[in-house]
Amino acid sequence: SKTEKPDSSIQLVYSDTGLFHNLVRPLLPYLNPGETLIISPTHELQRVAFDLILFPSGFRLLEKYSTFIVNNSKRYFELRSEKQEVVKEVLAIGMVDYSTSFFSDEKKVSVYRGPSKLTKNEMFSTLSDSGEIQNLASLSKKTNLKFTILSGKKATKSNFINLAQTPGYGRVLHISTHGFTLPEYTDTAGPIYKKVVRSKERASNPLARTGLAFAGANQPTNMPSNGVIVENGILDGNEISLMKLNGYELVTLSACETGLGSIDGPEGIFGLQRSLKLAGAKRLLLTLWSVPDDATVEFMKEFYGSYLTKKKSARESYQLTLKKLSKQYPDQPWKWGGFVLID
Repeated sequence: SKTEKPDSSIQLVYSDTGLFHNLVRPLLPYLNPGETLIISPTHELQRVAFDLILFPSGFRLLEKYSTFIVNNSKRYFELRSEKQEVVKEVLAIGMVDYSTSFFSDEKKVSVYRGPSKLTKNEMFSTLSDSGEIQNLASLSKKTNLKFTILSGKKATKSNFINLAQTPGYGRVLHISTHGFTLPEYTDTAGPIYKKVVRSKERASNPLARTGLAFAGANQPTNMPSNGVIVENGILDGNEISLMKLNGYELVTLSACETGLGSIDGPEGIFGLQRSLKLAGAKRLLLTLWSVPDDATVEFMKEFYGSYLTKKKSARESYQLTLKKLSKQYPDQPWKWGGFVLID
C-alpha cells in the first residue's frame, strides 16, 4: 500500500555517495556531460533508481546525463528505429472495491491498511481517492483522447482482461491498484495469501507469487468462474504474461513496489515488469518502493501533462518530471524518485 512515511533505508542510500563511487566514478573518464546512458541492469542493480545517484558535488545523475533503462541492450537499438509514440486512447483502473462480495448471502469483508506480504490475515486496504484518475480523465478529454475507466465493483479481473485486450494501437493503460510480490510458501499463511498462491508447488514459480488486486480481492475464496476466467479478484503474473497487450505504448502501474519481484541473476526480475513485457507492452512506468499518495498524484499530473498534452515522448516526459520534482523536494528523494520507466 502507499505510505506517507519515508523509508529510512531509501533515504540513507540516496542521500549518500556510495552508489556514485561504486557505479559511476569508474565510468567518468569515458563519459561526456549530457550523454545518454543505456543501462541494462542485472541482479540487485535492478532495484537501483539510477537517476537518483548522488554525486559528491551535490548533483544527481539525472542532472548530468539522460538514461535509458532497458531489459536488454538489444531493446535500445530497437527503440532507435521506432517512431515517436502516438497515443489515441487511455484505459484506467482505479478506486477498486476490494471487499466486493459476489455472493448474495455473504457479508461485506472489511479492509484495513497493513503489510502487503499477506502471510497472516492481512488484506488489501482501500486506496484513497486522491484525484489521480480524475486528472487523467481531464487530460484525456482536453486532448480529445478516448478515455475508459473501470472502478469500484466493476473493476473485476474478467472485465479488465476483456477490455484491455480489445484490438487497437496507440493505447495507454493506467492501473491504480495494489501490486504485490509474495514470499515463498508458508503453511501458516493467511487466507488471501493461500488464495493467491494456491499450493506449495505453484509457489515455486515466481510469476505465481506476483500480481495485481481487482474487485473482490479480499474475498477469502475463489468466486464463481466467468467462462474460463476464475473471478477471484487476483490477476497473477502468469495470467498477465498470457494477455495480448501489444497495442500499448505505455503501461503505468501506480502501486507499491510494482517494479520488483524475485531476482534470478542475469535473467532479471520475475515480477510484474517481466509479465507485462511478455504480454507485449512496449514501455512500463513502475515503482521501486512505496510512494506517498500526494507525491504519486503530483508525479502523474506532471508526467501525463507532458506526455498527453504536450505530446512529448514517455522518456522525455519522465525525465522532465523527475527534474522538476527533484528541485521541489531536493532532500526527499524517497518521495519522488521511486518511479522508473523501463523501455
